[in-house]
Amino acid sequence: MKNFKVVTLAIFFAFLGTMKVSTAIEVTKKEVKVGVIFRLNDKYNTFPQKMLKAMEFALDFHQESSIRLYPVNHDGSALSLKKAVDKVLSYGVKLIVGGETSSDAILISRMIPKENVIFITPTASSHLVHRSNSNSFRMMLDGSKMKHLVREVLHNEKCSELGVLHNVSKPNADYISKEIIKDASSAGTKVLAVTVLADEKDFSRKVKVLADRRIPCISIFSFESDFRQFIAFMKDSSYFPILIGGDGWGNNRSVLNKYFFDKKKIKAYRALYWNNNNRDAYSSKVRRSYHEKYKVKMNAFTAIGYDTAKLIIDLVNSSATLSPEILMKTLRSKKFKNFLTTDYIIFGEEGSPSKLLHSYILEGEKAVYWKGISVP
Repeated sequence: MKNFKVVTLAIFFAFLGTMKVSTAIEVTKKEVKVGVIFRLNDKYNTFPQKMLKAMEFALDFHQESSIRLYPVNHDGSALSLKKAVDKVLSYGVKLIVGGETSSDAILISRMIPKENVIFITPTASSHLVHRSNSNSFRMMLDGSKMKHLVREVLHNEKCSELGVLHNVSKPNADYISKEIIKDASSAGTKVLAVTVLADEKDFSRKVKVLADRRIPCISIFSFESDFRQFIAFMKDSSYFPILIGGDGWGNNRSVLNKYFFDKKKIKAYRALYWNNNNRDAYSSKVRRSYHEKYKVKMNAFTAIGYDTAKLIIDLVNSSATLSPEILMKTLRSKKFKNFLTTDYIIFGEEGSPSKLLHSYILEGEKAVYWKGISVP
């Protein structure tokens, strides 16, 4: 009889244990809704669609069925963004991903309820995103860090003068240029800044002073439209300075094919999201699987899209509950590992990650990884 009681109790406790495990599994399988607000119908820039595809790939690669993406298109206007935010909120999302540009991200962060939704932007770098909403996080380094790339290039190319194409119409372009001007000036570099507006009608006349003085290095941390106009100006004036910029120009192959009209004379340095030469075991496996599935290689934009989804996967799986408070606490305290654009992510002040500033040299037919710059 005694043995019978022992066996019965053992079975009972085993049953309880099974119930706990089953309950835990049910909790983890509960659907986590993530809104994705991108310019999905943009005919000229397809990188938002590619980032979304990379996010979907990440969920599939990690066999993560509990996270569901709810993509919504916008056209960049404040009204369109408001409609997109309202739509994803109506789905009951816990996180929102979006804001291809800093202007878009700032608006989205202001429209999101500050109490119960987390915002993550893959490609916006402005500090104003976090200041608009402290529940906002950036996968990008803060825009002010671009001054470290300019500093390295000026030293490498022995440039004693720097020209800055300063677009004051866009908050982040304006912010980055001001940081670069201040940093270069304090280091003793002669700086000539040329102020332009979005859709500048007098572009060539304004930038002519740079060619007249034959400024050897030009900083263009702005959008592709400014870069395109300056390249056209270079062609017309036979002026070939060394160019310095960031992700706003487009992907490397596109820049080389569309804008390097003289492969022997044009040279550029630029910051991008990742080290394309990284071939560690994890990155190689992900990239190989992506190529097998889509028959194309990953680029900087698909890599940052993948990493954004990977961050969300790790966040959901490592948080005790899915309450906004716990998710926020996890984001601010945990060291996230295994990404394509960086070895790890620790979110610091104003929701910006600690990571290397990756840079490339574009010259001739090739874009070659230059180096990863450590930034404070």
